Amino acid sequence: MKKKKEFKVRWTEFTEGTLPPGGKKAAQTDDVFLNNLYQVNIKWDFGGLIHLSIKRRNKSPIMDWRHMQRIKNELLGPEYEMVQLFPAESRLVDTVNQYHFFAMPNQEKFPIGMEDGRCVSDLPDSTGARQRQGAGATEEDEKDFARRVELAKEKGVLL
Repeated sequence: MKKKKEFKVRWTEFTEGTLPPGGKKAAQTDDVFLNNLYQVNIKWDFGGLIHLSIKRRNKSPIMDWRHMQRIKNELLGPEYEMVQLFPAESRLVDTVNQYHFFAMPNQEKFPIGMEDGRCVSDLPDSTGARQRQGAGATEEDEKDFARRVELAKEKGVLL
């Protein structure tokens, strides 16, 4: 069985950009950031939240979690949290391959999410499932994850 080659595209640094003439009037107040893959429009005060509108420059669909995490880290900072809302059908806007995310201001945390601290690994979990390679796990992360897997096995629970 042939192993698939992983396609890697070089990621370039984000730079400030502008919207093309004739762009949506509401979007004219956005800060626009561009790299070789993405365009990110940011509204810094969107009802008390930060709104990021993200789309690929080639207009294709996306949903690579690591790309979204990296965009958030590079444009807002690593300690900001960002969520995506899947709206009620009555509020659905789905016209282009553009994705909307919302972040709390001032690195505030959402009242949802994991509270066990950082858990990143390329190692298999207690069921043998594993994350794709390249999670960015440090040696300390891997040791912590291995410890969590052993505890889960001892307790007979899945991790």
